[in-house]
Amino acid sequence: MSETRHPNAMLSVSGNTVQCEEVSIHLSRDSKTDTLQATVALFGAGPNASFWSSKTPLPVQCQISDGSGNSAQLFDGYVDSVDCDFSEGKVRISARDKSAKMLDKKSSKKHLNKKPHEIVQQYASDNGLSCEADSVQEKAGKTFQIDYVALIHRMSDWHAVQHIAEHHGMSAYATTGKLYFKKIPEKLPVYPVFVSPPNTSGLGVGNAIRVTAKRNVLLGKSIKTTVSTWNHKNQKKYSGTHTEAGAGGTIEYSLHHPGMTQEQATAKAKAHNAKAAKHEMEVSIEVPGDPNIKARMNVLLSGTASAWDQEHEITSVEHKISALGGYVTSIQTKTKSKKRGG
Repeated sequence: MSETRHPNAMLSVSGNTVQCEEVSIHLSRDSKTDTLQATVALFGAGPNASFWSSKTPLPVQCQISDGSGNSAQLFDGYVDSVDCDFSEGKVRISARDKSAKMLDKKSSKKHLNKKPHEIVQQYASDNGLSCEADSVQEKAGKTFQIDYVALIHRMSDWHAVQHIAEHHGMSAYATTGKLYFKKIPEKLPVYPVFVSPPNTSGLGVGNAIRVTAKRNVLLGKSIKTTVSTWNHKNQKKYSGTHTEAGAGGTIEYSLHHPGMTQEQATAKAKAHNAKAAKHEMEVSIEVPGDPNIKARMNVLLSGTASAWDQEHEITSVEHKISALGGYVTSIQTKTKSKKRGG
């Protein structure tokens, strides 16, 4: 007989420990920030209405346990809004992780003689974030003075980092309170998910509650991207082209970005194709709640006897604990098929 689990989620709000009645944490590996929605008791041992109505700011962390010995801190950020229901005696809070500060902050800087990853690290430091950045072996120098300063002027810090990543064919995202600036594709830990046909009782066998898969047939075609650019420093026009092989015809994109070198234009075309092609296959997975599942992982799917049996890139993870549903972890993935062109 399987052992009954008793999962729980604990908040720390401005140093106060609060038991969650319900919680939903959304972890993302794209340009969105992590978010938290939680319901806690208004009356009792925790913070009272006076606290919720006047305390600013409200830093919040969330620790989730699956009730079987596995636990992890899955959120670190600040409360955006508080909704107190005095009739039900509940407080509902919404929060975004620390990277949200980058969306709210605008700055103009001259990044002289710094490499792109060093600039991203500076943005992270300025916003109180740790950072893991892959190196890009070129200095900004005058190119940044002429091109990037003008392009990122009046941008939020978050959009400036996204622009730098696009300019160099990199991926930039933040999750669990940390900023990442990574090469594409990124090598990450793998979470195995296996499925099998229903048994004689009509039940599928595997380690997931539910698995659904979609395929965009049009994106199975070859994808060709050309990036054209005018480099003010060199007074030259460059063009970079990359093709992601497929079958059944070709989808063509023509992009224009200022201030790039030949290498940057080609890297941008390659990165654009990688982002487009990964929309070919999408998989949605629900598994019994597991706090060890993070956005910075991939899923290895097996047992479908199809092209979906491969490694898939996780784009988002939701950890949800509720009175009716218990603790469930939902995983969303997107990836290109390894059998493209077949």
